[in-house]
This record gives sequence, structure tokens and C-alpha cells, in this order.
Amino acid sequence: MCAFEPPVTEQDFFQCGSIPELYNLLTQGNWILGQPFYFRNLCFINQINAGDEWLVIRDGLAFESLTAEVMEHEEFRDWIECFFKATEEDLQRLEYTTQEYELRWRVVYHEL
Repeated sequence: MCAFEPPVTEQDFFQCGSIPELYNLLTQGNWILGQPFYFRNLCFINQINAGDEWLVIRDGLAFESLTAEVMEHEEFRDWIECFFKATEEDLQRLEYTTQEYELRWRVVYHEL
């Protein structure tokens, strides 16, 4: 938080009712530093004042940083679903995406 901003309180956390609502809010941009949103047991906290870089936390474990605006809605939805399927160990190792997600969304680079 910036020195001139009040600390974040429980009342500042905005509950999103769906993945589309979460996506729309995270990709809107221009949020204050520390702006928190949550969906189920996932929390997203803005890390850049007037920016779009989100700390991702599940059940108290901070494990990822997200720039939401670079993802299309379908990819974002699939990415979030990977979080719900992952174990805590998967999240700690940053190995939480499923094979289906990787095949659908990752660009594969081949050596020339």
C-alpha cells in the first residue's frame, strides 16, 4: 500500500459471484494498489497502483502473479479451473495447469 492510502480492511474485499465477473473486474484496469477481489477460495490483490498485476492466493498460499488483460476470457476460465483442481504442492511448485490446458493454450516452440 502507498503511505497515503488507508490499510485494506475486510470490507474492501469484493466477492465475485462468477468467473466472468472476476475476469471483467481484473481486466478493467486502473485499480488502486492493494485492491482485493475474491472468488470462492481464490484471492486476487492488485500489486501496481493504477495497474493490472494481481497476486494470486488460494487458501492463504500466495503462489502466482497474473496480468489478466493478456488472457482471453476462455483461457482465463480454464486457468482458474486449474487452480481448483491443483493440490497445494502443485501450487507451490507452480505446476498447476492440466495437460488439457497446456494443449489448448500454450504455444509450443520447436528447435530449428
